[in-house]
Amino acid sequence: MILDGLCCTEGQGEFVLFLGGKRFASGAQFGSKQTISFFVEDPLVIVDQTSNPSASPTISPALCYNAVLSITTDKYGRELAWTLRTSVKNIFVSSGGDYNSNSKYLINLGCLVGSTMYNLLVTDLWGDGICCGSGQGSYSLMINNVTVKSGSDFGQLDSVRFYPDPRVGGGVVPFELQVVTDNGPTEFKWTMVSSSGESYSGPTLLKPKSLASFTIPLSPSKCYTLVVTDSHGDGLTWGKIIMSLLCSIRHDNDCLPPVVKGTPGYFTVKYNGTQLHRGGLGGVPFWKITNLKFGKCASVAQGMDA
Repeated sequence: MILDGLCCTEGQGEFVLFLGGKRFASGAQFGSKQTISFFVEDPLVIVDQTSNPSASPTISPALCYNAVLSITTDKYGRELAWTLRTSVKNIFVSSGGDYNSNSKYLINLGCLVGSTMYNLLVTDLWGDGICCGSGQGSYSLMINNVTVKSGSDFGQLDSVRFYPDPRVGGGVVPFELQVVTDNGPTEFKWTMVSSSGESYSGPTLLKPKSLASFTIPLSPSKCYTLVVTDSHGDGLTWGKIIMSLLCSIRHDNDCLPPVVKGTPGYFTVKYNGTQLHRGGLGGVPFWKITNLKFGKCASVAQGMDA
C-alpha cells in the first residue's frame, strides 16, 4: 500500500479548506492522513483558541501567518510523526505520520495566529531521528516562506515552541534543553515555571540512550526556575557511578542505591545561546533533583542538587 496522500504517484490531487472566502489550509503529499483543527465564530474572523473563550473575537485573517512543514523521510518513514498544538492551552491544531520511506512531503499547516505560541513536536518511534544511519531525512518548519526550525538527527523527539509573528519573537530569547537518556528514560522529568506563573514541561521520554530536544522562546525580563527530577533517584546514572566510587572508598555498602542501570546519560541547559548547566555525564553529578534559576532573578543559584 502506497501512503502518498493525493499527490503525486497517482496524479496531482489536493484538498483545500476555505474560511470566510479565504484559503485557510490545503494538503496533497500528506501520507495516510492529515488532520486540521479550527474554530470559527464568524465567517470573517478566525478566533485565537488560546484566548478567553467568552471574550469577543478580535483576531482577523490579516494577523495570521501561513505555516508549512516540509518533510523528507529516511528509510523508515512510518516511524516519523508530528503534532502541532497551542502551547498555553494545549489545543490540537494538526498532526501527521505514517509516511512512505525515502519520500518528500510539503504539508500546509494553515493560517496560524501571530501572537499565539505554538508547540511543534516531531517524534521518531525508533529513537534515531531521520538522519543519518538509515538515510538523509530532515524536516523544516516555514512561516511565510521563512525557515524558523529544521532538524534531522534529533533522536526520539524534537520539540520547538514558536510565535508565528516575528515581531513577537523579536522580544524573546531562546531556551534550549537537551537530554540524552540512560536505560531508564521514563524516570526523567522536567518542569519550568516563570516568575509570572507560566508553566512548561515535556512529554514522557520512552527510548533509552536517545536524544530529546526542547526549544522555548522566553521573555528576558522574567525569572525562571527549571526543576529536573529522576523518580528512581539515580539521575542519569553518572551520578550513581560517582556515588559508587565514593562509597567504595569509604567501604560503605549501605550508601549504594539498589540498582545501577548502566549506560550514563546527561542533560544540558542553554539560555540565549549560553550554556548554563550540564548535569550527568561530563557535568555536575545528578541524582534525584536539580533546581536551576536563570533569567532576570533577584538572586541566581545555578544547579543545586538535592
